[in-house]
Amino acid sequence: MGISEKNLPFVFDRFWQADGSSKRKYQGVGIGLSLVKELVEIQGGTVEVQSQENKGTTFTVRLPYEPAEIEDETGKRVHDGT
Repeated sequence: MGISEKNLPFVFDRFWQADGSSKRKYQGVGIGLSLVKELVEIQGGTVEVQSQENKGTTFTVRLPYEPAEIEDETGKRVHDGT
């Protein structure tokens, strides 16, 4: 649980895994977080990680939000309020 401070700089590297052993509890190829970061950044967002070894890890994804312009029943362009 949690990622050591020395490993934090690598968590978004493609194919990197904190536990490189073949007998690790959770399997994977180490591509997921790299893809998340790439897709988020393509959309103008950011992804951050905070971790405490033996406590846990939090990933924060921030994406820009721009209200969509739609037409109301009269054809007038308005911003979507959602």
